[in-house]
This record gives sequence, structure tokens and C-alpha cells, in this order.
Amino acid sequence: MNRIIDENVLFRPYHWGWIVTAFVTIVIVGVADYVTGPHITFSVFYLVPVSVAAWLAGTKGALVGSVLAAVVWFVALFAANPLGSNTFVYVWNFCAQLLFLLLVALLLAQLRRMLDRERGLSRTDSLTALPNARAFREIAGAEIGRAKRYRQPLSLAFIDVDDFKRINDTRGHGAGDRLLRLMAEAIRGSLRTSDHLARYGGDEFVILLPVADQDAARATVDKLRAIVNQAMIREAWPVTLSVGVVTWEHGGAGVTVDGMLERADRLMYEVKSCGKNGARFATYGPPSASPKPLGAAVEPYG
Repeated sequence: MNRIIDENVLFRPYHWGWIVTAFVTIVIVGVADYVTGPHITFSVFYLVPVSVAAWLAGTKGALVGSVLAAVVWFVALFAANPLGSNTFVYVWNFCAQLLFLLLVALLLAQLRRMLDRERGLSRTDSLTALPNARAFREIAGAEIGRAKRYRQPLSLAFIDVDDFKRINDTRGHGAGDRLLRLMAEAIRGSLRTSDHLARYGGDEFVILLPVADQDAARATVDKLRAIVNQAMIREAWPVTLSVGVVTWEHGGAGVTVDGMLERADRLMYEVKSCGKNGARFATYGPPSASPKPLGAAVEPYG
């Protein structure tokens, strides 16, 4: 999930039920308006389902809900008392009801768009446009749940840019920012569309690899290291990568987001302590099998 801001909320499947319910509620309120006659009005109660439609479906929901509510209200009023007033009064009341509902509904739709935008920005790294640590934790939690449900393997790679501080010290922070943007672009270009890349902080990146055992994770990491190495040589950036990769087999039994991050981070630091520019892999099974890695290896990049 590299798209954090979902502008088109109308097509979220779990919203359709609520939207249809809102429209049905408008008709029910209209029936109540008709049954009670002109002496008791339910006009304010149209506002609730119209607001729901606007909140869930945005501007389209606001327009459709408001027009539907105004028409239903008008039909109910006219059917209950067809000769009680002249045409001008009916037209005036219809327009007033429609404008009132549109005003409230469109304001709610705009508020929802602003909240979605702010929510997206709070989960996006401003420098690289990647998901940040907060967004990554949300994504990882969802993927862990899916891995457990379907008993699929799940891998996580923790990446640190070697000698990044030296770039900042010798070339300035502007150069460091350009390097991180290039790094993010190079890594992202090496991944599957189902993989999740995030900037975890500073010069650290994390990648979540759904349905990837250690062999698949190793192939992915080897590919991205080769691509990044070529990009760094081409741009004359004297940096390499230290990578820790952890894989949970058997549907991720006992796995947590913090547990994966902690173990992958530990593996990454083991690579750094062995001279940097390498990768270390470890695979874990279910808690009942063994608390220790089923397999681990350090692979320097030559």
C-alpha cells in the first residue's frame, strides 16, 4: 500500500451497504412524512442519512442524497396535502429544503476530504513520498493478520545506508536528501507491486514482503542491492547497504510487528559489525518448534 490518500471513497466496498441504507432511510422518512400529514414535519430527519451519504461517498453522495431527500420530502408533502397551498409555495419550500441539505452535505464532504488528506500526509514521508513508520506499522499489522489467516510466510527487510553520515558531513544535508530520494526510487523500482516499502527514519528503510519465504526474500534483497549498487556507482555516491532480513514461516504464528522489526534490526546491526555492505537472513518457525532461527547467513556484496 503505497497510496496512502484514497480520494475515491465511493468505491470502497464496505461503504456500499451504509450508502444504500442511507438512501433507503430517506425514503422511509418520506413515508413517515406522508403518513403524519402536513401538521407534523420530519424535514430535519432527512439530514442524518444525507450526511451519512456525503461523509462516505463525498461530493457525489452529497449531491445524490440531497436531491433524493428534497424530492422525497416534496412528494410526501404534496401527496399529503395537494390543495393546501399554491404552486409558488411548493416550489419555494422545495428549493429551500434542497439548498439547506446541499449546503450541509457539501460541507461535510469537504471536511471528509480534508481529513483524508491530513491522514494521508501524517502517514507519508515528506522527503521520499514513501509511507512513514506509522503507516508501515499499520500495513504490517494488516499483512501479519493475512499471513496468519492463510498460513503464508512473511518476510521483512531492515535496510540501513552505510556511511550516510559521511555524505551529510562532507557534501551537506541537501546532498544527503538527494541521496535518500534516489535510494528510495532505486529500491522501489526493484520490488513487486505487492511489496511494501517505507522510510522508517533517517537513513533507514523497511520492506515488507508478503507471501515470501527466505528464498524469495533473498532473491528480492539480492536484486535490490544490485540495482542500488549500480545506481550509486552511476551517481558517484560512495554508499552501500546493510540489510537484515527475517522470515516467519507457518503463517506467522506468534509474530508481531515489533518482533519482526526488532529481529530484522538486530540482524542489520550484525552486518554492520561484520564490515557493512552485506545481508543477513534468518527464518523463524512457530513458537513450539524452536525459539532460535531455523537458518541464518551473512552475505557480503562483492
